[in-house]
Amino acid sequence: MNLPTLSCITNSGVYIMVRMARRWGMIGLALAGIAAQASAQERASGIVSGTVVNAATGAPVPGAQVVLRVSYAIYGFRDRLTDRPAPADAVRALTDESGKFTIEFDSSLPASRLFVSREGFRSQANREVVVIPLMPAGQSGITVPLVPQSVVHGRVFDAGGQPLRNIVIEAIRVEVQEGRRELHRNYANSFTNSRGEYQLPSLAPGSYYLEAFGAGPDERHGYGPLYFPGAAQMSGAKSVRVAAGGTVTADFDLDEHPVFRIRGMLANAPLERRVTLRLMRDDEPQVNRGMLTAGNKSFEFDDVLPGDYRVQAFTPDTIPADFGEAAVTVSDRDPTPLQINLSSAVDVHGRIEIAGPKDLRRFAYIVATPMSAIPPLAAGTMSKAMMLADGTFLLRNMLPGRYQVSARLLPDFYIAGISASSSGAAVDVEKNGLTVGTGRPPELKITIRRGGGEIQGTVEGEKRDAVVVVQERETGWIAAALNAAQGRFFASSLAPGEYNLYALPAAAEIEYRNPATLQPLAEYASHLVLRSGGRENVIVRPVPLNPVSGEQ
Repeated sequence: MNLPTLSCITNSGVYIMVRMARRWGMIGLALAGIAAQASAQERASGIVSGTVVNAATGAPVPGAQVVLRVSYAIYGFRDRLTDRPAPADAVRALTDESGKFTIEFDSSLPASRLFVSREGFRSQANREVVVIPLMPAGQSGITVPLVPQSVVHGRVFDAGGQPLRNIVIEAIRVEVQEGRRELHRNYANSFTNSRGEYQLPSLAPGSYYLEAFGAGPDERHGYGPLYFPGAAQMSGAKSVRVAAGGTVTADFDLDEHPVFRIRGMLANAPLERRVTLRLMRDDEPQVNRGMLTAGNKSFEFDDVLPGDYRVQAFTPDTIPADFGEAAVTVSDRDPTPLQINLSSAVDVHGRIEIAGPKDLRRFAYIVATPMSAIPPLAAGTMSKAMMLADGTFLLRNMLPGRYQVSARLLPDFYIAGISASSSGAAVDVEKNGLTVGTGRPPELKITIRRGGGEIQGTVEGEKRDAVVVVQERETGWIAAALNAAQGRFFASSLAPGEYNLYALPAAAEIEYRNPATLQPLAEYASHLVLRSGGRENVIVRPVPLNPVSGEQ
């Protein structure tokens, strides 16, 4: 067979050959794609499946987004430990009407984590996304509970019963972390419409203070602030409890009243740093927003009610932070302009004395925790220090306020006392807390003795997690707060003496560091006497989830 040479091929022949080559090339690509798809199907042997349910009702949640992240560790990449998936290494699916989902993946790339979310729902830990670690080969039958968000709504009226427009309703969330109450302002807010109606539609279940305030008909008059159901201060207000997926109605009646203005100067505010202002009354931040002008030189608070206040200024983005404050009283006119000098957060020096014979094992880790429900800085307010070889320690960058001081010790030692001295006067820190001001900081003295005791125990009839609170019976001091996994707990470094033990449900938000909270639970307390170096075994009666009704 004679093949034509290139010189014999016409232009039309070249065109035909090119067309044929392209056609065969496309077919080849198609065949290659089919083969690759078949190969991928063979590789996709891993499966993750499950159901997303409403944590409050148990009903399925359709339309929830489920994202699977796979691991590229076999290629030498490190998994990113974030709480959100990245689009480059994830497979996504939506739950069907029955709340079910199924995701197939290449099992040569192990499964890493599952991310589940749905608008109007949050995780049981009050996060936007539920994160579930997975077995590398995948898992089936996973049940993912999502907590439905709650709604608070209502109306706002003036003294004549007329609806008020553009009134701000702010929800301040109340949380209890490690037995201490914390308040989270600006958690959610809403404005009233022309009918005086407002709605807060996306609240996580829990407790909230509701605050209403707004501008009046002119700059010298205003409404509020007023806390639901009708208190001028948060200390007199009642928190509102909203259940998962529940709806609460809260109406306000506001009176128009005169308002005043607080002005002043920041004498030495750094130009290159962001300065935050807040107005305090009875240790509660007010809704009035401070305005800074002239390059951090002058400030102003509008719409201020008569009363006694403290103006605080601090730099939230720097370590150490700069801080300053000034007291002011507002009566029937604008007060005289203030002047505030900023100074760096202070360092608190301290010394640890180990009573008795000298012991070569010298260890103490000191922690100072703010006792305020709303400390100046949202983060970095806790100060920690390690004891040095000479027994000294230094708590750095402490802002003004009251602190609880505790120490972690070796098991056979205990704290015999903590005192703070300033200007020659000594204060019992265990009883009164550590007070730090803007002037010269106090010096701490922690006395440690040998003979620390231990308590080992179980929660009666409990296989669930609990929090066991060990309270000194005479002083009310919380000596320890222990996580009792499966109802078992252990405490060490306890001083000799008498104790009350409370076993609280781990899921309950109980402000156990407040003596007034534990006092009504006295009937559930277990009592014991711990001798020097003693070891006690105890069974603690659990406190019901609802002590009044006895509900578990």
